[in-house]
Amino acid sequence: MPSSQKIEIKPIQNPEFVQVRFLRAVLETNKEAFCMLPVRNRNMAGIYWGVNKATYQEIGSMFNITRQGVEQVIKKSMGVLWRNSSGEIQEKFPLAKVLKGKGDVRSPEARAKISEANKGRKLSPETKAKISESSRGRPSPRKGVTCSLETRVRMSEAQKGRQSPMKGKKYSQEALAKRKEGRKGYKPTLQTRARLSDALKGRPSPMKGKTHSAETKEKMRKAKKEHPVSDQTRMKISEANKGRVHSPETRARMSEAQRKRREKTRQASQLPEEYR
Repeated sequence: MPSSQKIEIKPIQNPEFVQVRFLRAVLETNKEAFCMLPVRNRNMAGIYWGVNKATYQEIGSMFNITRQGVEQVIKKSMGVLWRNSSGEIQEKFPLAKVLKGKGDVRSPEARAKISEANKGRKLSPETKAKISESSRGRPSPRKGVTCSLETRVRMSEAQKGRQSPMKGKKYSQEALAKRKEGRKGYKPTLQTRARLSDALKGRPSPMKGKTHSAETKEKMRKAKKEHPVSDQTRMKISEANKGRVHSPETRARMSEAQRKRREKTRQASQLPEEYR
């Protein structure tokens, strides 16, 4: 649909249909309201809310995206129009009801029933492949968006006690190779490194009180032989440690660790009593 085409909202058939009433109110106060939207979103909204109403699936086939993608675009467009509408309209039409479509907002009981019905549900490989194909090349809708502290706390609470989906499983060699390839060239920003450092402060090492098995030690030894540290890496490590001063507590711990190692070596090398 050309961007200049006039958008005609269909007559209200159901007085409870909040979105139609909201759009009529917006267009009555500002006839150029739809010009705030990007051309693609404007076209989709025009087709969806026009006289010849099309379904999400039909619009998706026109623009070569999934029906879920169309739904997200329509909701995003409604949000933009709502944020740019007058206070009177915002008060009359709450955003939650506008985005839901109809006036009914799902109750906690209804949400609990839906959640229970979806438990254990798994997508088929064909469905997963379709979702993957349709999402290829599209930026994440969360790109550049930062969750608020309150949201992060809620997410953290929701995850507590949940078992990791990878527990007891191992990545295949192909998956490991893909992960390795995806991480190539990635360097965390100074801000990210600072956050990681703060998050790990005070946490004990996961290897505290444990020792590697002989098999693990052999694997580590072989890995080091196969991937020796280059001179360039050594220079980088040297440069990074220049001017670094250990705190008195750290020096004391290092000294104590060295003393214990020397004592252990001395005891192991001592001869039996009769040979002294």
